Amino acid sequence: MKKPVFFLCFALVFASCKDSKQPQQNEVNRDTKIYEDFSALLKSYYEEKNKIYPLEATIIGDTRHNDYLPNFLTGEFIQKERKFYSDPKNSFMQFKNDELNENEHFSKQVLLWEYDINLQEPLFKIETPIDQMRSTNLYIGQWASGSGVQPFKTPQDYKNWLKRHNGNLSWMASAKQRMREGTVSGNVLSKPLIISELPQLKS
Repeated sequence: MKKPVFFLCFALVFASCKDSKQPQQNEVNRDTKIYEDFSALLKSYYEEKNKIYPLEATIIGDTRHNDYLPNFLTGEFIQKERKFYSDPKNSFMQFKNDELNENEHFSKQVLLWEYDINLQEPLFKIETPIDQMRSTNLYIGQWASGSGVQPFKTPQDYKNWLKRHNGNLSWMASAKQRMREGTVSGNVLSKPLIISELPQLKS
């Protein structure tokens, strides 16, 4: 699951989309197409990110992907993720800073920073998929209780959860394999951290 920057970027997308719908009174000479194109790019970014990270989509109230949990640890997903961060970055770079208003410029800078951070994500994080603060196993355990953000109000909600849990089984198998790879390469968490995780895994 991705970092809290997702929520910051979501807020920026929302604010900039709202701000970019039409030129403000003091920007009447500015090409309206820039507003429309930048707004469309932000909306596309938001939609695609919710598909790639459906757990985050559920957290922010987008229920369209509540039946899906991708295996973040597979080579296929990692390639898809890198493409997601590479393509929009190139698209955002096409907008010159002096063409954008203040909100748009700020959104562009934050998103470019996020792209760079995720494109440089080290192998260490893939080979240590479980931690005591935030990782997929914790979220799934909490949400399965019915007290989290995953709804359990209708028969469809339960069907969604069963499908999502199937994805969780796949993720756990990959997590086991990745951690074995980590023991070979030396990418492991410290013993005190692992000990603190054991009660969480048991519960």
